[in-house]
Amino acid sequence: MGQESRRVGRPTEHTDARQLLVSAARGLFISQSYEKVSTRKIAQEAGVNVAMIRYYFGSKEGLFETMVRETIAPMKLQVQRLFKDVTHKNLVDLMRTYYQEMSKSPQFPRLVAR
Repeated sequence: MGQESRRVGRPTEHTDARQLLVSAARGLFISQSYEKVSTRKIAQEAGVNVAMIRYYFGSKEGLFETMVRETIAPMKLQVQRLFKDVTHKNLVDLMRTYYQEMSKSPQFPRLVAR
């Protein structure tokens, strides 16, 4: 049997590739500088084809921007709530949200311990 022809473009089945790429990017950008993180490395860490970066984000820059936006989104909501009613508890909740989001990346706890 010959190789099955593959259509280029939009994935035909449900995939978690987008979220896998965001998570992999977060982990790599926490532990390495932007310049040292290649799209090939991100895709490899995510276990997806590097073409998915262009498909979902347009470029490495687009993926980086999405990763930052999604990482800080819970904090942004918490800050908005904080300014409505400033209390000590709100500040603690804000920091808890920050650590919950950042702890999703295995590299983060090691960096905090330094």
